[in-house]
Amino acid sequence: EFMHNELFVFPDTIELKKEEIGVCQGKAFHIVFGIDDAFVEPMAVATLSIKEHNPSLKIVVHLLVEKMNDKTIKSLADDNNIPFVIHYIDTKIFNKLPATLQYTKATYNRFFVAKILKDYTDRALYIDADILCFGDLSSLATLDLKKHPIAGVDDRFIDGSLNMVSVNKMKNMGFCCNRYFNAGVLYINLPAWEAKRISEKAMNNLLKYGDEF
Repeated sequence: EFMHNELFVFPDTIELKKEEIGVCQGKAFHIVFGIDDAFVEPMAVATLSIKEHNPSLKIVVHLLVEKMNDKTIKSLADDNNIPFVIHYIDTKIFNKLPATLQYTKATYNRFFVAKILKDYTDRALYIDADILCFGDLSSLATLDLKKHPIAGVDDRFIDGSLNMVSVNKMKNMGFCCNRYFNAGVLYINLPAWEAKRISEKAMNNLLKYGDEF
């Protein structure tokens, strides 16, 4: 019942400016964080964990932010030879959406990924800043996404069991789907995401039912 035909209309200018720190030659693996100032240090730890376990993978890190101390990012980029692109975005459209100490407005930054990164790549790995990487990501670079907008993972507890708490919440809200994926790790097929208007539909539903979500 939450899927409606009407679509939210994003403003023409989402990205106010950008700053590129470092240059990556050739094909790269693009990683995206949507953060605010409070999550710079966790993002740095997550980035270094990716770099440590994927030394041969050429990565470019994109930050979707409202504001940022770019000196911190420059130091991180220079010291570890990691190119960064800071995208300063206009977040006023999120002002009408619910936010808490745990879920700040920055949680909605992921809706900008496909619109902002389309000039860089056709796929990108979105990661929440509290994620750590302990494995090889190179298989994602060749993963056949077909026409699916994302590859994701079921949300599970530490023992491997499905998070039925979230699944049951979805059922109680009227969703017909019985699966719940972790939105903190999304491998995004940018053209398919845009073709299916995922961001527009999500924003529309958040504006209508945000408090319930």
